[in-house]
Amino acid sequence: MGYGWSAQERDLWIVPTVFFGFISFGCSLGSTTAITFAVDSYRQYAGEALVTLNFSKNIFHGLVFSLFFNRWLDAEGSRRVFVAIGGIQVGCLASTIPMYIYGKRARMWTVRKNLMEKF
Repeated sequence: MGYGWSAQERDLWIVPTVFFGFISFGCSLGSTTAITFAVDSYRQYAGEALVTLNFSKNIFHGLVFSLFFNRWLDAEGSRRVFVAIGGIQVGCLASTIPMYIYGKRARMWTVRKNLMEKF
């Protein structure tokens, strides 16, 4: 949100640069966390999880996002676009609260489900 706001306001060059650094750090941290979680929780599917998560990240970030993002940015301006993306991210982050509470139960359910399918 800060990047879009500072770019729209044409702040000093260092301000959007610092905010863009936060964006880049968050992108790498998010994908690394997802891969680590998948490998730690489902060791038997570690290879498939790595391929699926990296493929999904590259498709969404590299292909799908680039197809519409530039037109959206031109039409709405950087402030509105990045505030909207930030709102979507806050909504996604809100899902971590129930996963923190019920995550172990959900992982155990998937383990039992996978064991049932093998037999």
